[in-house]
Amino acid sequence: RRGEREGKTMGSGWCVQQEIAQNFLMMQTKPWPSPFVSVAAHDLVRLAVLLQLSTIFPLVCAIVRSQFFLYILATDYPGPIPVLFLNIFLVSCSSVVASLFPNAPGEVLSYAGAISGTLYVCLLPMLVHLSALSSRGQLTTLCLCLHILLMLFGTALFAHGLVGG
Repeated sequence: RRGEREGKTMGSGWCVQQEIAQNFLMMQTKPWPSPFVSVAAHDLVRLAVLLQLSTIFPLVCAIVRSQFFLYILATDYPGPIPVLFLNIFLVSCSSVVASLFPNAPGEVLSYAGAISGTLYVCLLPMLVHLSALSSRGQLTTLCLCLHILLMLFGTALFAHGLVGG
């Protein structure tokens, strides 16, 4: 084919799929002048990823634990034994998913990050502003319609970028 590159075709354009973190961690070429510096840099990056995972995963588990137990048992901390079983369950599920689908967690996180970024950038500030206007009694129909159009436009831009149009 004409202009064949590593990647996938989506529609009429090229969507070059680059998993930057994974490529950087598993790089086979020497990006640095000496092999020692290259190994040290890769080990430093692996240590940084380990540090990030050792701080993010417990935070996510704490949020899941409190929400789960509040919904099921109406308390956020039912004791060490139920928390231990929930943590074992969460670690087991994440390990199974990571081992069976090695590329899936990265793709899921990229979509989740894009969706939450769209919510934080396009929707949440305008919704807070509209709520403040409503509480002061200054919200008009024209203002509401314009803000809704802006939110729909931002979301449409996000969706357009997501499907590769």
